[in-house]
Amino acid sequence: MSGVDLQNPDAQMQYGDMLKEHYALVIMENVTDLTELGYDFTIDDYMDFALENVLNTISNSKSERIHSKIQNDTGIDYITYKIWGTFEEENIDVYYRLTIFKSDARFYNLMTWCMAEDERTYDPIMDKMIKSFKEL
Repeated sequence: MSGVDLQNPDAQMQYGDMLKEHYALVIMENVTDLTELGYDFTIDDYMDFALENVLNTISNSKSERIHSKIQNDTGIDYITYKIWGTFEEENIDVYYRLTIFKSDARFYNLMTWCMAEDERTYDPIMDKMIKSFKEL
């Protein structure tokens, strides 16, 4: 993967491989900024918000939380969902991994996706991305 413009002005990092159609981006939000705006999100609340945003962009959506408990094997709390759906206009089936990390100071939204037919190929790579995440 290399740096690409995925047309997301909120993303701090945007990466992709256009030939393999595998992409990733990270959005970072300060907990203090959200609190000042009146949002007192827990990690579950933030995940619900982020998950709803993704599900609203696709049809025939299905989502599955990977672990029932909040994970912390990376040194920072996180929750991950697998998401499947279709971009209606292009009739393209997609597969996502959406992970929300929460430290004392920030939320990080790591989203990585590929064509649904490539799920088995890229799922292990997506898992490595999640497990290697480090706070900025």
